Amino acid sequence: MSSDSRDNKPRSKGAKAPDSTQELPLGWPTEQAPRTRVGVDSRLNIEVVSASSELAAAVEEAAILYANGQTAEAKRSLARAVQKENLAPAAERLWLMLLDLHRELGEREAFGRRALEYASRFECEPPQFDVDLTPPAVDSLSAPREIVGHAKVFLGVVAEAGVNRTRVQVDCSSLKRVDFVSAAALLNLAADLIRDGKRLELDNVNQLVAALFEVMGVSALAKVTTRY
Repeated sequence: MSSDSRDNKPRSKGAKAPDSTQELPLGWPTEQAPRTRVGVDSRLNIEVVSASSELAAAVEEAAILYANGQTAEAKRSLARAVQKENLAPAAERLWLMLLDLHRELGEREAFGRRALEYASRFECEPPQFDVDLTPPAVDSLSAPREIVGHAKVFLGVVAEAGVNRTRVQVDCSSLKRVDFVSAAALLNLAADLIRDGKRLELDNVNQLVAALFEVMGVSALAKVTTRY
């Protein structure tokens, strides 16, 4: 067999590459493919996304439990979540929800303990049990203690106020809880007001109700201001 025929034989799989002084056969790769490397930034990004997702899930779980009237379960859920190291410092939202829940339940002693933990965790002054709320606007409507079921009376008052106003402000200082049905009704009402060139504003909302409004999409259509 001639040397020409031997040179033309295809190389077997895994053949060693010729050195740089030899002429490369047709199709032989001239460079090695770059290796994929997961760097520090990539790992940090994965961790941030994971913590963010877990935080959102914890907020949603507590908001849903509270909306369903499962107050004790909501408190236990928040108490567990604030202790998770991987959520700090993003867990401040959960701490505020837990502190507000103690307020709503009148639990001053438990609030005081949690407030000191919160201050230590976030290096700030401990929150106070009695909060100075933003004074309601002169023509602001007042939300009841609870908005549950279809809440036709309250929603009717809000809808009627929207006839002659471009901003319908509702003071929620006394509001403790909103359930799913009413939150959905508020969402529809806010959409109707926007369609008419008007806006619903919900002021002094507690952290748990505000979380429910976020979950239900109310915050996307209405201005929601929390108590602190």
